[in-house]
Amino acid sequence: MKNKSQISTKQKQSSFTLTQMALPGIVLILVGLVLLIKAYSPSSEVATTPTQARPTLAATSVQPSSEVATTQVRPTPTVVATSANKESPSATPIADMLPELQLEQLKADGKPTLAFFHSNNCLQCIKMIDIVEQIHPDFAEKVALVDVNVYDARNQNLLNKIGIRLIPTMIFINHDGQGAVYTGPMESAEFRAELQRLAKQ
Repeated sequence: MKNKSQISTKQKQSSFTLTQMALPGIVLILVGLVLLIKAYSPSSEVATTPTQARPTLAATSVQPSSEVATTQVRPTPTVVATSANKESPSATPIADMLPELQLEQLKADGKPTLAFFHSNNCLQCIKMIDIVEQIHPDFAEKVALVDVNVYDARNQNLLNKIGIRLIPTMIFINHDGQGAVYTGPMESAEFRAELQRLAKQ
């Protein structure tokens, strides 16, 4: 007849074996739950969808206040990233790059640049788009144009980096990478004068 200690040892061994067998199944279930939760939880992708990006600037794009219509000049020490993206292929035409990469490349090249931040539906932006389309071609060889639609989800990182809060915003960047920032639509003569100043550098 088996004594109690032998029976107890066998029961412990059998329960330990069951635990060992069940453990991989439990781990697989937990991993599956974590993946499922990640797939359906809000992530950084929210900021990349155009519908989610709109609230950031929606108030400013339709704001009819005189504050937006008034031109404000603010020199900024750093307008774009401090170093060029060395991994971008040099064979890619600059016009085919995202605006953020265009700005980095143009800064690295020391090319005077106009960065134009706007939407395609605010009245003040439409007015400024017309002015840019009329006047910039006269300076296209000396002053690059980087056109940035603030509602394009691909531009959210650039907007956050520069801190764009009002549109339209024009940043006139000289060959040293320093910029003068104007918010609100500019008069044609004032816009032309800024491009002339950049073109002479």
